[in-house]
Amino acid sequence: MTLSLRLALAALLAARTAHAQTATPQERAAFTGRVDSLVHAYITETHAPSVTVAVVRGPDTLVMTSYGLADIAAHRRATPGTIYEIGSNTKQFTSAAIMRLAEQHKLSID
Repeated sequence: MTLSLRLALAALLAARTAHAQTATPQERAAFTGRVDSLVHAYITETHAPSVTVAVVRGPDTLVMTSYGLADIAAHRRATPGTIYEIGSNTKQFTSAAIMRLAEQHKLSID
C-alpha cells in the first residue's frame, strides 16, 4: 500500500472519530497534534514539498492548515488556498462517493 493511500486512509479514520476527539479544547489539540504527526511523517517519507489538510465534520472545521513550501525557489509557504495539481486522484473520491450513494439507495450502479 502506498504512503499516499495510507495517509488518506488515516485521515478518513481520523475524521470518522473526530467527533469524539473534539469535545474539549484539550481533545481538539490532541486531534490536531495527531494530524500534524501524520502529515510530518508523510512529508519525511515522501519528501513532498508541501501538504494542505482540511478535516471537516458537519459545519465544524476541525483542522485547516498547510505545511511546507508551495514554491521552493521563492520560499513561498503553502496556505490552505494553495492549488495543487492532483491529476487523476479525483477518480478515487468520485468512485467512493458513488458507492456511498449506492449503499444509501440514492442511486444504482447498474
